[in-house]
Amino acid sequence: MKGTAGSYGFSAVTEITHSLEDYLETTDDFGPDALEDIQCYIDQVRYIFDERENPNEETTAAILRKLPSPIKKPAGGTVSDQDVREIPVVLAMPFNIQRKIIASELLQCGFRVFMADTGLRAIKLTLTHKPKIVFANFELDDMTGGDLLRALNAMRATKETDLALIAARNIDQGDQKSLPEKTIHLAKGTKFAEELAGMLVDLKILV
Repeated sequence: MKGTAGSYGFSAVTEITHSLEDYLETTDDFGPDALEDIQCYIDQVRYIFDERENPNEETTAAILRKLPSPIKKPAGGTVSDQDVREIPVVLAMPFNIQRKIIASELLQCGFRVFMADTGLRAIKLTLTHKPKIVFANFELDDMTGGDLLRALNAMRATKETDLALIAARNIDQGDQKSLPEKTIHLAKGTKFAEELAGMLVDLKILV
């Protein structure tokens, strides 16, 4: 359905199944609660097909934001003692184990995480969900993370979005100068959780 629903005019179904795929990637528990959550995704797909009409973009975005998240509330994460609002963020990173780890950290913060393998997909998700923050891996399948952040900063619709570049190494001076001035740098590895918490404090998401 993810691959073909859009060809038949049901782009909302494609987005719902993309989000279900994100759920399956990031959940660590396939118990009864997870099965109930997955049923919610299936019910939304069934409802759209029963109506025989694709919801508009605004309605689709609202549906996606209300679908269950693998983590219902902060519990045991880096900022588990903080009161964090559930707000949308986009994580642009190739599919690998690091993406699962970083997405789990973001979920623990109470974020609703929409994941993209490519920069083009990340731009689409950003335009649809208007996230508070876009997190971009240093390298993506179709462009660099810097290219993605520069593109988002250049567009009027996404210019106010906060931007973070995730890299396993220090960014050289040339790359730093070419990035939007507001870009926040986060290091992969043991420092990521600490730097993420500091970023959220600076952005006044954590108080």
